[in-house]
Amino acid sequence: MSEKQKTAAGRNIRKAAAAARKKKTVAHLPKAPPNGAGKERGQGGTEETKAELKNPESHYLPPARWCPNNPGRPLLIFRDTLEGNGEQLAERFEETFRRNGWPPAWRYTIYDYPHYHSTSHEVIGVFRGEADVRFGDDVGFTARLSAGDVVVIPAGVSHQRLWQTADFQGVGAYPAGCEVDEIRKDSGVVPEEAAARVAELDIPTDPLSGERGPLVRIWSGAGPGDSSDA
Repeated sequence: MSEKQKTAAGRNIRKAAAAARKKKTVAHLPKAPPNGAGKERGQGGTEETKAELKNPESHYLPPARWCPNNPGRPLLIFRDTLEGNGEQLAERFEETFRRNGWPPAWRYTIYDYPHYHSTSHEVIGVFRGEADVRFGDDVGFTARLSAGDVVVIPAGVSHQRLWQTADFQGVGAYPAGCEVDEIRKDSGVVPEEAAARVAELDIPTDPLSGERGPLVRIWSGAGPGDSSDA
């Protein structure tokens, strides 16, 4: 593919995403309990507040050669979110994700080959070890993820584990009701078609803080731009 063709393909992907974005709505969950209620762990107490107060790193990723990425929804990295380690932290991530509309789907590492999902966003909470993960393929960046970190990967964004400690593990989850596909470099999927599916997805609630969380605010007002801290 020539440089001129790559530029045209990227422009078409951005247009497809923009055309469908006007229809987006935010998924709704039951309202949080009033102040002073639910102070036990997992019911809106200090752990949830700790996550709420954090501004995530925001990274906009333009289209790559084989994947659409997501120019209109930045990838978010929340650092040092919930307390605990190992199995205890895994359980807290699962409880928190489930409460906020992201049912836990797996405990595992991140695949060591580049892939993305065109039918669902994804959240991963690291509960053990460290890993270097490449996001966005050749137009993206590499991030070191450690226990306690949470990454929200918008649909369309390629991700690949490059390195990990022997004990690295995460909890993965997807918004309720989503059927998750997996697209690799050799899948033969046309990026523009995948981008159209990505653009049809609603904005979910924040997996750490629900409707009050920064994901809703950032994604509702997001537009193409450079990577930056929110």
